[in-house]
Amino acid sequence: MAVHHFRTRWRWQVVIFGVALLLLRCPENPFFALARGLSRPVSRSRVRCAAEEGSWFPNPFANFQGSMADPGYWKQQYFLAGNLKQFLPPSRDEITAMQLAPNDCKYLGYLAPDKMPEKETGARLMQYLVLGPVSGIQKYEFEKQCKVYSVAAGFREWQRDMLNLDPRKDVHVGLISAGTAARLGGRILSEGLAQLAAALTRDGRVLLVCNEEDEKVIGGNLEDVMEAQNWKEMEESGDLPPDPEKDAAVEVLQKSKLRLVRVQRDECGLAIGVCAGLYKPKMVKKPVAKATKAAGARRSRRSQNRGRAAGR
Repeated sequence: MAVHHFRTRWRWQVVIFGVALLLLRCPENPFFALARGLSRPVSRSRVRCAAEEGSWFPNPFANFQGSMADPGYWKQQYFLAGNLKQFLPPSRDEITAMQLAPNDCKYLGYLAPDKMPEKETGARLMQYLVLGPVSGIQKYEFEKQCKVYSVAAGFREWQRDMLNLDPRKDVHVGLISAGTAARLGGRILSEGLAQLAAALTRDGRVLLVCNEEDEKVIGGNLEDVMEAQNWKEMEESGDLPPDPEKDAAVEVLQKSKLRLVRVQRDECGLAIGVCAGLYKPKMVKKPVAKATKAAGARRSRRSQNRGRAAGR
């Protein structure tokens, strides 16, 4: 008898919990109206439950998307940990990296040297810089993580004068983490990329880690941006007609003086774009010009001497 009573009670508890869950899924049900202290009753036409949207039960992983409980999160971390280092400058033994407006110090671990020296290959990260304002907590976390990897930490202020950027040329790798482009927006992102480009060395590059929302801010799918760059080059040479869509796709990178040279995409939803700085070739003065100038000076002196001899 006691067992039957326990089972019946347990079933009623499950039913009550299910009804409560359905009511919580109705954002404008009468219970919420009373809780908010609304004076007017809520009509049935305004009560919209999840059933009207085609789903009675919510996705159990919806609230965990992007967190450590999301299976896709670990796929993205595996992709970044295995691929970011291959884009470091191959001709450098020691590099300096700078990240634009980071939310956390997670990407430091992707570029930091391996804790086991015998496994370490390629360039070694010596200094990690942060571009843009950071809170005291963020600064503490970066400094603590840099000590773990024996990397020097540094912080650089945002330059307000975009027409006179300081070309330090001491950064080998610039970094944009996933979600940063969408968070900053097109204008601020363009200014930040311009500051990264100004700090790059001649063989430096900027790594754009993008999700779908980031690509929309940059100008579209990264592969399409590369195609638009090639179109613009042919357009400037007169081989192709102007295309406003192509102009819009390359606007952010062109303002930043960067060129997309490679894209690596993964099924986890992320893409890595490798950008190089745009450098104008220096005009080399030909030594013939100096010789011509000297020959002209000798001819003028000869003519002057002839004039003096004729006057005598």
